Amino acid sequence: MGGGRSGLAAILVVLVLAATPAAALAGAVSTPPSLLQEGTIPSPTAFVPFSPNVRVNSGATGFDYQVEPTMVVNSTGHVFVGWKEAITASGGGQRVAFSHSGDGGATWALNVVMPLSNPGWLQSDPWLTVTTSDRVYFTRIEYLNTFSPGGIAVTNTTDGVMWGTTWFYDDAPRFADKESAAHDAAGNLYWVWNSDFPTYDLAFSRSNDGGRTWTPKVYVNDQPNTLGGIVQVAANGTVLATWWETPDFRTGDILFDRSFDGGLTWGQDIRVNTFANSAMSPSRWILPIPAMAVAPNGTIYVTWADSGDGDRNIVVSHSVDGGTTWSWPVRVNDDTGPTTQYMPDLAIDPWGAPPPTLVLQRRIKAAFDPLGVMVPGRLPGGL
Repeated sequence: MGGGRSGLAAILVVLVLAATPAAALAGAVSTPPSLLQEGTIPSPTAFVPFSPNVRVNSGATGFDYQVEPTMVVNSTGHVFVGWKEAITASGGGQRVAFSHSGDGGATWALNVVMPLSNPGWLQSDPWLTVTTSDRVYFTRIEYLNTFSPGGIAVTNTTDGVMWGTTWFYDDAPRFADKESAAHDAAGNLYWVWNSDFPTYDLAFSRSNDGGRTWTPKVYVNDQPNTLGGIVQVAANGTVLATWWETPDFRTGDILFDRSFDGGLTWGQDIRVNTFANSAMSPSRWILPIPAMAVAPNGTIYVTWADSGDGDRNIVVSHSVDGGTTWSWPVRVNDDTGPTTQYMPDLAIDPWGAPPPTLVLQRRIKAAFDPLGVMVPGRLPGGL
């Protein structure tokens, strides 16, 4: 694929697979980005298996489902994990919980439930971030119900034991949903989120004081009906955002935008997927929500579930010019059937050595394991 890879760290991609028929490709509706280079797709090779599973949640919480996990690791190797607790596997969150491990995940601290800014409200969509100074921020939404205005809460810690003040951002009269968070080198906190009703827009705000105060909310998207926004901050301070743009919550595109002034203003949206309307949702919650990572040299990577070749696959595209143009997407999964992949995640491995390596985990649903099995693999050379 395109250049700009030399010296990069490894790229980690986590994939979820489910046996669902692929949807049909809809007609093109927008201008495709410039393609850099089309290359052959390397086949994954075997990778070192994971250690045995270790249970993180303490159990007996009153909620049967602990889902939507989020994890960060600080510079000393301390692991922090959050999740939401729900009544059903796909139901709305009731509350969010947290644990941490100081021995690499072998043992876990007693779980704690994150505090509420609004007593009697619900919590969902947990998102952990960590600064270069090892301060961990736990961001989540708070809401009374899905028909009422809501907002976003954040609390920070350095050790997982002592927590600071919980700050609440009120998105009224809109409903705040599906936020993501990131930090710049100074530790400032950046958010994007769905600001819903009457339209579904991707909102942005930044806090320079740990969540106490925020810049005025601005909308990133040029067209309404967004879902699943991801924010990152490049080493040069450019703020990056990617999301799924969908007119009907069935078909759509993966879009990208950037801000050169800390998020105060944004440019024209750029389509990442090569084939228009190839980011499709065959059914509820099987969504092509993207993930994004930016390497130290500024190369931006975006991954999503794409149906552009008639099957539903996880692909990765990258940009070496700050998001102006995007490479031809490379398929990550190597299955040959109609199995549906969705909900990937992606991160830069800070301990990787060149050449970069694309390490992947795939969840495959099988008759003997309805919850899925993890299949690790590796793509040498990154892309």
